[in-house]
Amino acid sequence: MTTLAARRRSRYRIGPEHHGRRMPLAIFDRIETVDGYTYELGKGVIEVSEIPGRLHQLIVQEISE
Repeated sequence: MTTLAARRRSRYRIGPEHHGRRMPLAIFDRIETVDGYTYELGKGVIEVSEIPGRLHQLIVQEISE
């Protein structure tokens, strides 16, 4: 049987495959995430966005010139 303190310490790990999944704020506050993405909780739904890399920066720079 787990104690309340042990449940509070437990961590959830999410990644891009969790985009669109519902999650309460109390759990979202304790999550661990996969690097390379940003995570937001909007109206109880996880929103995952990929962080653009160097190639994206070069393309934007070329278009802007």
